Amino acid sequence: LFAGSAVALSVSPLVVQHAGSRVLFLAIAAMAGLWVCMWHVWSERVRGGPGGTEGMSSAPGSIPWKGLMFKKAGAACTVGNCAFSYVSIFMMNYLPSFCEKKLGTSLAGMGPIAPLAPFLAMFFCTIGGGWLASSLIQRWNPNARGVETSTVGAVKKARQAVNGAGFLLAAVGSVAMALSSDLATGLVSMCLTLGALGLSRGGWAVSHIDVAGRDGLAG
Repeated sequence: LFAGSAVALSVSPLVVQHAGSRVLFLAIAAMAGLWVCMWHVWSERVRGGPGGTEGMSSAPGSIPWKGLMFKKAGAACTVGNCAFSYVSIFMMNYLPSFCEKKLGTSLAGMGPIAPLAPFLAMFFCTIGGGWLASSLIQRWNPNARGVETSTVGAVKKARQAVNGAGFLLAAVGSVAMALSSDLATGLVSMCLTLGALGLSRGGWAVSHIDVAGRDGLAG
């Protein structure tokens, strides 16, 4: 996801500059259509392959939506998703204006590497956040053989630690963006903000799997 965003933000200004915005929209539409086709083919293979959904009941029990809305775990997933999505999507949309009005340069003028940096930071920190959360769970519950056999307290504590650290660093990065006045500090603050958001995914983004357990992974 974030690697794709990094490539898109790096390539899109060059496409618009040399071929026009119409070509960019057509290319994005073509890639979206390709994704739909690939998803259809691969999802059919997964359903029919080992561990797929064949043989499972097609009429699951009713889902207690009202009860889930008032559960602390469900609320935590919702709030975390909203906070992450608001800042990350705002950053993606605001990045061109931030570079031009705050830093005095355009994305195309930054070269092919600089626009990639914040989203590459997000990509690698997302992986790092998952690794860190799993490491903390194992450290605080050394007798467990994975997340599914860990105590609720160890999982909760690890998710909260990673999620809290990520959101706190993202807030610091956002303030640093507002105070930045040159390309170097602006780029570092963008990397800090998006990298920290990626780190936070090791907390809130997998909480629904912790809550659902094996049923969540199978569904």
